[in-house]
Amino acid sequence: MKTLLSLVAAAALLGPPEAPGRAVDNLTAFARLLGYVRFFHPSDEAAAADWNRVAVAGIPVVEPAADPAALARALESFFRPLAPTVRVYPTGGARPELPVALLPVTGGAPRRIVAWRHFGGKFEGTAKSFRSERIDDATPPFGTLLQAIEPGDLRGRRIRLRARVRAELASAARFQLGLRVDRPAGQPGFLDNMADRPILTTDWRTVDLEGDVAADAERIVVLAVLTGEGRVWLDEVSLTPIEGRSAPRLANGGFDEGEPGAEPPGWTFPYESIGAGYHLDLRRGAPCLQDGCVEISSDALAAPRFARPEEPLEIDLGGGVSALVPLALWADARGTLPRVKAAPAPWETVDPSPDIRDNRLAALLLTWASLAHVHPTLDLSAEEWAASLRTHLPEALAASTREEYRRAVHHLLADLHDPIANDVVHRDDPPPAWLPLDWEWIEDHLVITQVLDRGISGLRPGDVVEELNGQPAARALAAAEDVLSAATPAARRALALSALASGDPGSTVTLRLQSGEPRPPVTLTRQRRGAAPLDLPPPVTEPSRGLFYVDLRRMDDAALERELPRLAKARGIVFDLRGWSSVSMLLVSHLTPKTLDALTWEVPVFERPDRQNPGVLRSVNRVEPRAPRLTARLAFLADARTFQNSERLLETIAHGRWGEIVGAPTAGNVGNPNWSDLPGGWTIAWTGRRALKHDGTLLNGVGIQPTVPVERTLRGAVAGRDEVIERGLELVGR
Repeated sequence: MKTLLSLVAAAALLGPPEAPGRAVDNLTAFARLLGYVRFFHPSDEAAAADWNRVAVAGIPVVEPAADPAALARALESFFRPLAPTVRVYPTGGARPELPVALLPVTGGAPRRIVAWRHFGGKFEGTAKSFRSERIDDATPPFGTLLQAIEPGDLRGRRIRLRARVRAELASAARFQLGLRVDRPAGQPGFLDNMADRPILTTDWRTVDLEGDVAADAERIVVLAVLTGEGRVWLDEVSLTPIEGRSAPRLANGGFDEGEPGAEPPGWTFPYESIGAGYHLDLRRGAPCLQDGCVEISSDALAAPRFARPEEPLEIDLGGGVSALVPLALWADARGTLPRVKAAPAPWETVDPSPDIRDNRLAALLLTWASLAHVHPTLDLSAEEWAASLRTHLPEALAASTREEYRRAVHHLLADLHDPIANDVVHRDDPPPAWLPLDWEWIEDHLVITQVLDRGISGLRPGDVVEELNGQPAARALAAAEDVLSAATPAARRALALSALASGDPGSTVTLRLQSGEPRPPVTLTRQRRGAAPLDLPPPVTEPSRGLFYVDLRRMDDAALERELPRLAKARGIVFDLRGWSSVSMLLVSHLTPKTLDALTWEVPVFERPDRQNPGVLRSVNRVEPRAPRLTARLAFLADARTFQNSERLLETIAHGRWGEIVGAPTAGNVGNPNWSDLPGGWTIAWTGRRALKHDGTLLNGVGIQPTVPVERTLRGAVAGRDEVIERGLELVGR
């Protein structure tokens, strides 16, 4: 995270700038329409647009509008190359007539309805679950189960695919088996996908498909495809030659291997099928014929809700203007209608790369518009989020430096209560550096808890910091919290403490320490991690025979695996998760005696603007037990610094009840980041997908409560003690 010290100092000295009201209203209206057109107006032109250029070009067009009538004209004219059917008009005035292109027609060439659907939104985030797609009512979704095998001795022979099947389908849904032979270079091979005779029976029946395997066949593919809404079951799948004998070729054809509720071993269910709204589950007993079978089922994502082109969304954009925005368009074989005449657009010559005033404003408006429609936990209404933009835009308009602009962005994003949103990064930012110490807020004091550089004199654990660079510690901490986004007040404080310690390499902080005797101020220099020797014990220590303390914050999976032989013999282990850890679910695999699911991930699926009635794409990570299993008494240390990967680990640990959770509530933030590269060289991140606890409740914003609450004390810090560690060791040593 970029240092907040300069922001803190500015916040302490500057009040809110005077609001240039008309410009703020104009830009807020522009941001709102920008978001609606970018994310939910499905024209081919909008889908192909460079939105960084579009946003930058709109600033000088819209900002100077003198009144609502001028603003309406400017907005409609500006967006016409992207959305020719959008209408903007003064609020309270006559509602414009609908463009002819939005009206249904009878006869003529076939038409389909096109609309957007966003799985968290396609930005620069790398999670495969993040995507945006245009869907239409003429292309039904489908889910596919498949297994591909080497032909081997089946080459040149005729084969039979046999399976037992049953279906419960909605109208227009289809269930089909498929047998396909793939040949080199895409040459045609045998294919039967039952396109002319789909399976519709509600009773179990046997289906046979026969075909010839080419002598040069590269593979044989067996498929089961559900198109549309419903549930289907599959069992006793076999692939054999018509004449002669051959060893069984399909893996787990009877679905007797694997655990109920999971995907069956040997088979593939592509992620695209999950994203289309289909689930694959292994079943036992009912509804199977015998032993196991597999079930493919659809959810609400397989039945997308299409708006009607002739029923556009009517939106009050603010600033005295409203808009009619179609959320669906008619399309023919050539694309969406109406087709826009090719003409130079005003943004084609815009350069969005320089870090200048209009580019910064465009970055802010694009960020606001993106989060308005795709943030998974934003709990503000559309009007409240627009009001937040109006509140903070004057600060961005008045910003003359990069840090003043960054502070304005931080103020806006603080309303998200999302710690990932604190990553407001510019391409020219230097790599971060930190003060060579740890500190905590203990008993209303900023207390040094650890000095990490052996070369520092005049500073010791237990010292109370009264001032940072001449500013009282409490005021500096409050100012840092003011520009931070976090799920809980305790998490915001933990982030602020980290922010006060971080900054540019080589920057300095002068500390004045509380003391009963004269002590000179101590000036510290921020350094990159690893630039100075750290006076730290090993991450795994044995305070007493058979009792281990494991600092997971300084370990990765490889380091943990090296310690497992020792830890497997322990009688008690304390794992410290009071901060970020790169240790994965590997730890859980050595705790659990059986296969279990980690927490559930949720990606919101948006088909309507302003986060209205989102669908959900869920996924679960499965953890298999591994040897050696840790059977010692366990305790896990946590507090508001426990977030992201550490919190994910801890939630599964809490569900498994493998030990006490000692300390304070966690930060309430587990999720994968999504981010966007924006004009001016800025990048802004946010939580793209959120997590559910094992009981189905939301983890984001809530966190995990300790089973044994413990707080550090000032007396303990002065004595070099950590009461949280001590309590953990006491519990596991009983």
